Amino acid sequence: MSLAWATVVVVVLLLPGFAFFFGFYLPDQVTREATPISPLGQLAIVVGVAFLVHAGWYIAINGWLCRSEILGARCVALDEFIPLLRIDSLPAPPRLSDTPQTLSAIRGTLASTSKMVDENAVQITAYFFVVTVTGALLGLAAGMVMQLRAMRRFARHRWMYSLNEGRRHAGGSKKAKRVRANVLTKSGDTSGAVLIYTGVVEDFFVKTDGTISQLVLRYPKKGHIRIGDAGSMEAIAVQDIPPAELDAGLSFLFLTSSDIANVFFVAEPVLEHTEQEMQELRRLKEARDAQNAENAEANQPGNAVAHAAAGKTVVP
Repeated sequence: MSLAWATVVVVVLLLPGFAFFFGFYLPDQVTREATPISPLGQLAIVVGVAFLVHAGWYIAINGWLCRSEILGARCVALDEFIPLLRIDSLPAPPRLSDTPQTLSAIRGTLASTSKMVDENAVQITAYFFVVTVTGALLGLAAGMVMQLRAMRRFARHRWMYSLNEGRRHAGGSKKAKRVRANVLTKSGDTSGAVLIYTGVVEDFFVKTDGTISQLVLRYPKKGHIRIGDAGSMEAIAVQDIPPAELDAGLSFLFLTSSDIANVFFVAEPVLEHTEQEMQELRRLKEARDAQNAENAEANQPGNAVAHAAAGKTVVP
């Protein structure tokens, strides 16, 4: 029973430290298949953060909040809190060797501790809720600071922050960029053609060793590329992916590490167009799609002769 109570006390007191790691990893895009640091190092950070948070709120409550009576805050009385931590050391039931004075002291301690908890249950719960949220916010702030350009030198994988940098800006910003990924997959056929995907990076996650764990592409296209013995590459075809093959019928493609052999990222500037420019782009796209459809029909067996007889020129 003593070990169980001690464990509960330690876990509750260290809640701000555990919440710190939750907040720290929240803005990060690294999956946790493995522990990034040693358990002993994590425990040291948990204890240190919990101590600082408790000390900070103790000073704030006793030095300002309870004196100003803000939100009905009461001062923290350590002389009443410490016996609560050691309540499991009191003998129960009383031993035969206990003197009347000892029994009276035990009953008095239990009664005062029980009364203190009953009268301040709301304040105690609110305190531990506040310190836990404080730990999470400190971790979130630390995680966001790590993404600043000046702090990336302390990060394990700096490149993933550069991948996100431009995507955080609005489309009309001069810093706005979109990142296009060209993914070489592990799928191929007997002729040596390897399946490739290309699309705009919508989201991604990285393993702790720096390899891509998950990759989500927007407006994806697929094709095949043949890699020769001397390292030469020949693109066979690149085409849009039918909506039925995409995740949830949306224009997104979800790839995992089991699909990806290699990936090449290219940053592209994002430009805003006027409504007139957008109409012109749509008109050009429709004309190009119509031309591609006509070429595909003309290249089918039997259609090329008919087009030649009609005097039509087929654009390759």
